[in-house]
Amino acid sequence: MSSSPQSKWAERPNDGYRWDTINKAIAKAEASHKEGPKGPTVLDALAILMENEAEAEKHEKFNKWEWRCEKPFIQIALKRGSLSREKEEKFHKFLKGYSDVLSHYGISYDNLYPLDHSPKSDKEEFSDEVKAKALDVLKNGDPLQYLVDSCRRRVLGADTTFRKLACCISVQNINQSTGLHPKMSGESSGGKTWTLNMFAHHLAREMKIQGSMSAKAGFYHSDGDRVLRMLDDYMAGNADLDTVIKQTSSNFHEPYAHRTVANHKPMTLFIGSEQTWAITSVDGSQDIQVLNRQLPINVDDSTELTREVNGLTVERYGKGEVSHPVDEDVLVCRCMFQILRDEGYIDVVIPFHDRIEWLDTSNRRNAPIFMDLLIAHTGIYRYQRQKDAEGHYLATEDDFDAARALFTDRDGEELIKRLTARERDVIMLLVSAGPEGLTRDMISEKLNIAPSRVSQIIHGQKGAGGLMQKVQIVTDELSDSIKIEEGHTRTARKTVFSLKDCDNFVGFDDIVRLKPAPCEPDNACKQAISNPVSSSTDTSKDSVSIVSKKEKEKEEREFSSLPSVESSGTHKNENLTYNAHASAVDSENFAYGYDSEDSPGEQSESEGIVPDIDQEDDRDDLWARLELTVAQFEAEGRPIVPYALADSLGIPGKLKDVVSWLTAMGYMTTNEIDPVSHMQICKRCTSRKTEEAEA
Repeated sequence: MSSSPQSKWAERPNDGYRWDTINKAIAKAEASHKEGPKGPTVLDALAILMENEAEAEKHEKFNKWEWRCEKPFIQIALKRGSLSREKEEKFHKFLKGYSDVLSHYGISYDNLYPLDHSPKSDKEEFSDEVKAKALDVLKNGDPLQYLVDSCRRRVLGADTTFRKLACCISVQNINQSTGLHPKMSGESSGGKTWTLNMFAHHLAREMKIQGSMSAKAGFYHSDGDRVLRMLDDYMAGNADLDTVIKQTSSNFHEPYAHRTVANHKPMTLFIGSEQTWAITSVDGSQDIQVLNRQLPINVDDSTELTREVNGLTVERYGKGEVSHPVDEDVLVCRCMFQILRDEGYIDVVIPFHDRIEWLDTSNRRNAPIFMDLLIAHTGIYRYQRQKDAEGHYLATEDDFDAARALFTDRDGEELIKRLTARERDVIMLLVSAGPEGLTRDMISEKLNIAPSRVSQIIHGQKGAGGLMQKVQIVTDELSDSIKIEEGHTRTARKTVFSLKDCDNFVGFDDIVRLKPAPCEPDNACKQAISNPVSSSTDTSKDSVSIVSKKEKEKEEREFSSLPSVESSGTHKNENLTYNAHASAVDSENFAYGYDSEDSPGEQSESEGIVPDIDQEDDRDDLWARLELTVAQFEAEGRPIVPYALADSLGIPGKLKDVVSWLTAMGYMTTNEIDPVSHMQICKRCTSRKTEEAEA
């Protein structure tokens, strides 16, 4: 059985290998900081004089007055252990008058060495073996899985979270990106900070900034480019910091300038480019413009996972393990991120971009977030991707699938609707309550949370954010008279919250999808073509078909009973309905490059909704293919949508035939075909089938 990258490291004959690697890395880092002057410096000479001050004052050439004037400044310099170039030159001239005294203590004034004024590098150093291992994982292994496996030793139920966070770091190195900024939400003590800190523990030292900061602190600290700034328990209402986050996010690949005044002189300060803001908070209480720029991540605080986490914690304490180990797995992860960073900026192109169909129109920033996830995955796996003639890395469909999985996970609805899990709970309660609404105490009782927490969800933190900023909640102030005693009453006021309707989230098939390549049919078509089902086939022997022989006969009877062109009683109304539907079909045909007059399988409106299938064999073949495709859709949990079925089979021009088949099969009725988009038809079909399944 093949071993994971971690187990390959563990399976070594030398049990002390792990600690040898750590010690080598530490020793190399310490050695890099110990390199300095090769002899005594100005600071060494001043320290000798200060140490032997009483004895040195007795020397005939010792200038006591000059020494006593400079002594306070000498003490400050020795305490700091450093001098600027100007101060060093000043003290060097000062020491010339004490050269004879210094020679008495074995220091030659003419042989003093200058201090090392080169900037101290904060870059983390790794041993050659760690670098080789990290490069091997990048080229031949699974870098993201390696990271997840290492983090999973301390954090459970956050595999997808670590993949998203890694993508947020990866886009810093890609010129085409617009930046990903993680926003972690969840109840208090749910593990938001613990998860984020564990990920940051796997980043090289120079790539992260932890701790509190003021709104303008980034302009006064030389933190550099491509860093992760972590803001724990971020509170809404800091307008200055919100502005910095919004501006640096909008201009992701450019330094951000801040003009100010100091000592009556103008100053221009800069914060580096590619600043990734990682925010943790209980709610999405930030300014909506900040939320629109963030990648939402909700921690799993379920009871089941809490039990597992508690068990893992007890086990760690029992084994005497530290919370944040620095072992070979962590060092390799740090080195991998550093290798990708040190290569500089790269370019990524998507050869199949013309097949990516983006359908969501709720927010213009969602599409860049998805595309950033796609190219971020390419950037992490760059050593396993091809390049074009210009040196650009080529994204693959595997990158698309990985990005779609991250974009459409359980946090996807928050990404589309900008609603946290708790906010969605409150909305569903208000919708189910109807126009009568619910009070704060009622919501508190149903969700088993404190009333103050309900106010926080609805109104946000200190009135900023909350549901009131995102959806149209109606508030009614009611008054009730409460009898206290005979002849005395008290008026009690309460606020009732109500929500007429909510645009429920239907599914991610309505957001983004990858159309089949034009040179080959999709999987459903291939399966249908390779496994044709004849109308005379005994379906009891066919494990793929979902329709029995009797059901097919019933289906044909229902199909033949549809209104014909000679029907006069109801033909007029149905024709009007169909005309509106046909206009939607025409628009879809145009999107696929078909003209409504030339589309294959199209017929004039006067022929009703009966499909243009002249021969029995053609009809049976199409129906068999539809059966297989519907079976595949249901197995994958995808909604049964006319638009999606026609697209999957590669027959957008026969959308009317698909609608007719769905009608005959009972997936939808003729009165459901109205002048609206196919997405709205999809919602009704999906809702109807869901209700039938629940019943």
